[in-house]
Amino acid sequence: MTVLDLADASMAGLVAWYSLIHVPDDEIGSVFTHFQRVLRPGAPLLLGFHVGDESRLKTQGYGGHPMRVWVHVAGPAK
Repeated sequence: MTVLDLADASMAGLVAWYSLIHVPDDEIGSVFTHFQRVLRPGAPLLLGFHVGDESRLKTQGYGGHPMRVWVHVAGPAK
């Protein structure tokens, strides 16, 4: 998401469903810049994300499968 190899205004819509949690805070602005660049004017953007205020290394996936993925959550929790 930080380097979208797509033409400007080439996407009729974009879904980022719980994928932004893998982007560090200092790169989120770049991601949204790319989203805006590749989306056609008026195209929908659907986002889903977790809220919180931490970053953590996840070493076990669903079903106990080993993994090594950073999870970044941001924003106010209610």
